[in-house]
Amino acid sequence: RDREAKLLQQVEKNNDVAMCELGELYLNGAFGEPNVAEAMRLFMQAANRRNSHAMCLLENIYDSNLLGPKDP
Repeated sequence: RDREAKLLQQVEKNNDVAMCELGELYLNGAFGEPNVAEAMRLFMQAANRRNSHAMCLLENIYDSNLLGPKDP
């Protein structure tokens, strides 16, 4: 949880790299159950800062059906 706290401090400073790292940890369940919603929120925040890695992570979530079945 110390890693989470350090990353949260960086997220509060609008560090988009920390947003991606923390989002990936939430997505992978590093702190318990996977938290797709929180990961998405962080990835969207980083993507809005023009972070291309966050944009790719969002695409992966949409393609993986983690949000439910795709709507054609």
